[in-house]
Parts: sequence; structure tokens; C-alpha cells
Amino acid sequence: MNPRHKQDELREDIERVRGDLADTVDALVAKTDVKRRVGEKTDEVKANLADKTEEVKATVAEKTDEAKAALAQKTGHVRETLAERAHEARIKADGLAGQASGQASHAVEVARRKPVPVGVAAAVLAALIVLLIRKRTR
Repeated sequence: MNPRHKQDELREDIERVRGDLADTVDALVAKTDVKRRVGEKTDEVKANLADKTEEVKATVAEKTDEAKAALAQKTGHVRETLAERAHEARIKADGLAGQASGQASHAVEVARRKPVPVGVAAAVLAALIVLLIRKRTR
């Protein structure tokens, strides 16, 4: 090997070592630059928080839609049940009204046929009411 070639190799080695040293120094500076590292960590936390916020918003929206659908279904079921019960009550009321009308007609007819016993019963009832009222006021 000639001395010129050896010098060139040494220069290349020196340049390579300088590059490695510069990279090492940059890495050490990056590790010791606390302010920059805090800023990077803050940015990272902000990004994670934004992602989580979006996830929570999506979950809340989904659950809200599910709750609305369930409520609508239950409301529909309750409406149907109430309508059925109202219809049944109407039928019963109509039947009871018919019965009451029939019994009233029968009572009127009995009173026409036998006015004295009905009058006596009415007088007894009136006397009982008067006695009860007097008893309560004392």
C-alpha cells in the first residue's frame, strides 16, 4: 500500500466517525432537551385524547340511537295495550249501562204496579238518612 492510499482511507474513516459522532451528539441533545420532549409528549397526549373523545362521542351517539329505538318500541307497545284496555272498558261500560237501564226500567215498572211498598221503602230510606245525619252532627 502506498502512503497516499493510506491517507485517503484515514480521511474516510475520520469523516465516517465524525458523522457517527454528530448523530450521537444529536441523539443526546434530543434526550436532554426536556422542553421539546414535553412538547412532543403533550402533542401525543392531545392526539390520544382527541381520538378517545371521538370514540366516546360515537359510542354515546350509538347508545342514544339504541335507547330511542327501544323507547319508541316500548311506547308503541304501551299505546297498543292502552287502546285495547280502553276498548274493553268501553264495551264493559256499555254493558253496565244497558244493565242499569234495564234495572231502572224494571224498578219503575215495579213502582207502577206496587206504588205503596215502594213509597214505604222510600219513606224508610229517608228516615234512615235523617237519623244518620243527626247522629253524625252530635
